[in-house]
Amino acid sequence: KGVAVVATAALAAGAAITAIVKASSDAARELTFLSYSANTSAENFQALAFAAKSVGFEVKDLSDVYKDMSDRVGDFIATGAGPAADFFEKIAPLVGVTADQFKRLSAPDALQLYVSSLEKAGLSQSEMVFYMEALSSESTRLLPLLMDNGKEMEAMAQHARDLGVVLSDIEVQRLADTAGAFRDVGAIFGNVMDNIAIAFSPIINEVAKEFSGAAIEAGGFGTVVQKAMRKSVTAI
Repeated sequence: KGVAVVATAALAAGAAITAIVKASSDAARELTFLSYSANTSAENFQALAFAAKSVGFEVKDLSDVYKDMSDRVGDFIATGAGPAADFFEKIAPLVGVTADQFKRLSAPDALQLYVSSLEKAGLSQSEMVFYMEALSSESTRLLPLLMDNGKEMEAMAQHARDLGVVLSDIEVQRLADTAGAFRDVGAIFGNVMDNIAIAFSPIINEVAKEFSGAAIEAGGFGTVVQKAMRKSVTAI
């Protein structure tokens, strides 16, 4: 009885650990994708996401703002128009920045330069909100972190690193790679189950035929069941 309890506990613990690893692996894959989209490292993106949570931003929210930043710059460079046109035509010349300069930056750095340029141009609060809204409808919420050349953003990001809640790029990649192992194991297990089903299908078919015959032959059900079970045991 004691061995059974230990075995059951071990199985439960193993299942729990597997679930935790899989969840972490899936999160690492998502983080890898989001940081790649923002043209920054997974390590840096985690630290920035930690800071953004202080103003109610989830990881996906921050990624969306960074994506909008890249899209707006790309749109202006390609067409000379778009939501960022006012900034590049009216603000950028005042502070000595160009669209090409933004193009060479990662999305987080570009967003910081955008806000710093607005500050340097001496815009009022309402004017800054206007330009932030033109960039992304949610980006205004990040202003407390990005003002004063991003002083608060950097402080919060460093705090995340000090707490040890930021994984290195290597650690993130290792976790992300584990997702491939889970995929392979799942495929192998599915194939094993298919082969088991293939191996047992003749037996199941035979048993089904015997039971169907028993349903037709009144009074002979018990005998037919025994016959079918004997065939199954012999076949196995």
